Amino acid sequence: MNVTKMNLVGVDFTEANLAGVDLEKANFEGANLTRVNFEGANLKGANLTGANLTGANMKDANLKRANLDGANLTNANLDWASLMGASLLKSDLIKTDFTGANLQGADFTNADFEGANLKWANFQWAHVDGASFENANLKDAYFLAAT
Repeated sequence: MNVTKMNLVGVDFTEANLAGVDLEKANFEGANLTRVNFEGANLKGANLTGANLTGANMKDANLKRANLDGANLTNANLDWASLMGASLLKSDLIKTDFTGANLQGADFTNADFEGANLKWANFQWAHVDGASFENANLKDAYFLAAT
């Protein structure tokens, strides 16, 4: 299914299965995406500003240059996802799993990583000013040139 550039502002897709779907540049601003399965989905350049992604499965998803400012990703799974150049300003990333995620150049200014799993995550060139990493697992996380 291809729903590129679709306007889905404020929709409620709770527990929907969108695995592998092409959602490039889709607009999910303020949407309820609780426990949605986005595994392997293409969300490149998508607008997820203020979206509720609590418990979402985004394993292996492409979120390059996506906007997740103010989004709630508490308990979400982003294992091996690509968030290169994504914006997650003031996002709730509490207990989120970023194992092996590519976070190069992403902006996490004032984001909350409390209790998050960041094992093997690549933060090269990422912006983490004001971000909280309280009780986060930083084992083997890569922060070269992160600011």
